[in-house]
Amino acid sequence: MKHSNYISLLIFILITFNSSFAQWQQIHPDQIYYPIADFDFTDIKTGYIATSNGVILKTEDGGDSWNIVCSLEKDRFLTLSFIDKQKGIAYSPHSYYKDYQSFFYTFDGGDSWSYTFLDSESRLLGDEPEIAEVLYLNDTTAIITFDFGNIYRSSNDFEYWETVRENNRFSFSDLLPYSGYINSFYSVGSTVFATGFDKTALDYGVASDSLSYILKSEDTGLTWDEIWRGSKDEINSLAFADSSIGWMGIGSLLYKTIDGGKTWDSLATVLKIEFMEAIDTSTVYVVFKYGSFYVTNNGGADWEYLSNYGFTKFQFISKDTGYASSDYDLYKTEDSG
Repeated sequence: MKHSNYISLLIFILITFNSSFAQWQQIHPDQIYYPIADFDFTDIKTGYIATSNGVILKTEDGGDSWNIVCSLEKDRFLTLSFIDKQKGIAYSPHSYYKDYQSFFYTFDGGDSWSYTFLDSESRLLGDEPEIAEVLYLNDTTAIITFDFGNIYRSSNDFEYWETVRENNRFSFSDLLPYSGYINSFYSVGSTVFATGFDKTALDYGVASDSLSYILKSEDTGLTWDEIWRGSKDEINSLAFADSSIGWMGIGSLLYKTIDGGKTWDSLATVLKIEFMEAIDTSTVYVVFKYGSFYVTNNGGADWEYLSNYGFTKFQFISKDTGYASSDYDLYKTEDSG
């Protein structure tokens, strides 16, 4: 694509407004008084919300009504993930005040919750991890990251956790620091991708370029290979339509891969991409900086403005039905946004 096309797309994103605004209905639960930390819908009707004050809510009617299914005292949730309407997992930085990090799980749709303590090096140093991701992969297997880029995996209903990927340490220290962190997981079938950023290496002056990287696992998170490393800027978002075709946002640059993430071609210069999700190899939804919500129906060549509700995350359950969250609100669309 020529340089002029880059500029044209950027101008289009900044000033173009589609005449038919997207239809999003606010379905904010009455029980939410703190920011939404994460949400996950398993089908059109069933979904869960985790809040920053340690509450998990559930809906079974597409957001018309909500019930509290888990509430922690003096704690908070950072992330959650459900494999189906019955089995879900959530992560809290601590289970009791200044205690271990804790991993919560349910096998009965949130009616009851169990937990395991996940000791972490950041806890031993007196820190509370702000970067945490969990991903439920199948009936018995989940992965989690919350420590300096390490990945932990459980394959026996979460009674035992194995370190399956330990991040690089600086050569001058046996204890600290690790070079950075992992900030997202993305799964397509049994293939799992992880994005990381060597921020600590940058802060300590050990490295200044090729700080972002992508890891790939093809055995449900048991082994990991680094398949790409490049930018000095952090990967903002990653989305795959299948195990080969995907999109990546780094800073104000949008990239596309057709070989499973090994190589990436630049599509356009855009506003910073905060979040994106691929529906198929043609349709991708994105939230740009300042909350602008766009869609492409031709793999990223052209983009259509839909709305601006300040979304931070969204999830499409079908081609038409999707859910999205801002800091305090949850929304629903039934017409593709």
